[in-house]
Amino acid sequence: VDEIEVTIGLATAVGDDSAAAKRIAARWIGLYTSLFPNIARATGVDPAVLAPIAQAFAEQGLEAAAERVDDDLVERLAVAGTPDECRARLDAYRAAGVDVPVVTPLEGTFDLAVETLA
Repeated sequence: VDEIEVTIGLATAVGDDSAAAKRIAARWIGLYTSLFPNIARATGVDPAVLAPIAQAFAEQGLEAAAERVDDDLVERLAVAGTPDECRARLDAYRAAGVDVPVVTPLEGTFDLAVETLA
C-alpha cells in the first residue's frame, strides 16, 4: 500500500482577486453539478444544496446556476482564490495523504496557475 501513489484532479481557479477566482470556480461547479448529478452526489454534498443549482441551470442557464454556488461549496469542490490561498489548499490535500495533486486550471487562469503553483 505504501507504494501506491495517491493522485487527485483538482479544478483550480487562481487569481489576484480571491472573490473573482472563486466565481470562476462557481461557474465550473454550477455546470459540473448540473450535468453530472451522479458524480456530484458521490462528493457527499447535500442534495438540498445541489437541487437549486441544477434547477437554475435548467431554467435560466449557467450564470444563474453559478449564482447559487456559495464559497463553502467552492471550498469543498475546487481549489480557488489567490495564489497563497490555492497553495494552502494544495498543502491541505497533501497533508490529507494526496501525493500528487493534479491542478486543472479553469477558464482564464492557466497562465497564473502555471506561474504560481507549478
